[in-house]
Amino acid sequence: MDARKVLWAAVAALAITGTAAATPPPGTPFNSLGTFPAHSATRPAVGLRLGSFHVQLEQTTLFDVMAAVGRGAIAHQGDAGGSEYWLCYTLPLRTLYARIWLSSGEMGGDRHDVEEVDLRPWRKGPSADCPMLPDRLRPFSIHGTLGMGSTAGAVHATLDAPSQTLGHWQAFNFDTKIKPGCPPDGFDVENWVGLRIQNGRVTALSAGQISSC
Repeated sequence: MDARKVLWAAVAALAITGTAAATPPPGTPFNSLGTFPAHSATRPAVGLRLGSFHVQLEQTTLFDVMAAVGRGAIAHQGDAGGSEYWLCYTLPLRTLYARIWLSSGEMGGDRHDVEEVDLRPWRKGPSADCPMLPDRLRPFSIHGTLGMGSTAGAVHATLDAPSQTLGHWQAFNFDTKIKPGCPPDGFDVENWVGLRIQNGRVTALSAGQISSC
């Protein structure tokens, strides 16, 4: 076996842990962001950044993120279509903390490409399964500007009209097909952002992309 593949397998085995003490990604209240009409004319989940580090959905891997951060462990739960791998990190806010999960599902393959990022407020500080994100990799943003605390005005000036609203949550959904790929007309690509807006400001965020047949 190629020496690089042996090294990669060893790194993967050491980096991936069980879920005994790990909190899985929270998801959104929407059952599936692909089950309602996509109103966005362009991809809403672009320009994802951890400080200066660019996260490109379905291309940046969990191992890339872990190498950039210099800490953390990949957790895992489920199997087959329910399989999910993730990294979790903690960020400080003004009065409490936030947690950010970068996750990869079945379509992320053996490379564990990042398919979704979730950001939520959190009362507790860093922990063994969710260490502090270094200063140089903060804050997290999409489109280079939108993140926790962004105003509703800034959101609607940047994104198209929401595809669906559920309580305080708004979903911005885009879909397209890309050729070549699955016959006869290529890959189905779903790209989305889910935002919880309370008192005129973003208090939670999810962003993701999945390509499938």
